[in-house]
Amino acid sequence: MRDPTYSTNNSSLYFTDQNKDGLSDIVWNKKWQDHAYLFNPKIQNFIEVGEFHDVKTLQINGQNVLYKNAYPIHYFWNEEKSYETICGEIVENHSELFIIDKNYKKISFATLDNFDTFNHALQDSCEQIIKCYTPPYQGRYGAISIWNKGLISDSIRLKIPARDVTEDNIVSLDSNWITNFWISNFSKYLAHGQVFRVRRTKPILYFK
Repeated sequence: MRDPTYSTNNSSLYFTDQNKDGLSDIVWNKKWQDHAYLFNPKIQNFIEVGEFHDVKTLQINGQNVLYKNAYPIHYFWNEEKSYETICGEIVENHSELFIIDKNYKKISFATLDNFDTFNHALQDSCEQIIKCYTPPYQGRYGAISIWNKGLISDSIRLKIPARDVTEDNIVSLDSNWITNFWISNFSKYLAHGQVFRVRRTKPILYFK
């Protein structure tokens, strides 16, 4: 496979059952992110669903949260680059809330990230900006960027845990924080779901 629109020197391709349905899917790791092509047995072909890795199912009191009483609501979170500041280390984090429907398509409801922190001089104030976006999405760093931003739904400022501080009120932006955010807020995003669409100007090329 080759993507003429987007290229990276950090790439790998392999088969695995990414969505745990007993069928092998294609996973294309592009720039440290697993992008999945889920095999749909109804059409005997693969459906591109974008970023899809380390997926967790949203649960409340041990029960899966369902969309329209049918589809488990999923989310993932992913760490990117880390930066050292006078306050401590900041790590780029992003997450997405979505379902996989009966046609093996991803319906995305919202994305969450702290990327805006790195566009502001906030590192020295020991704060980071966390924003939640709803569709329609656009490329964060360009028309075909693999990261998304959309309509701002929530904006939160979170303290950066300092190197030598162990205060209980300083919270890290990690998988636990992200899980709790989705549990507390998922219901208000469900009306914004849209099918994942590839921002690509040229079709993928396939080689045997």
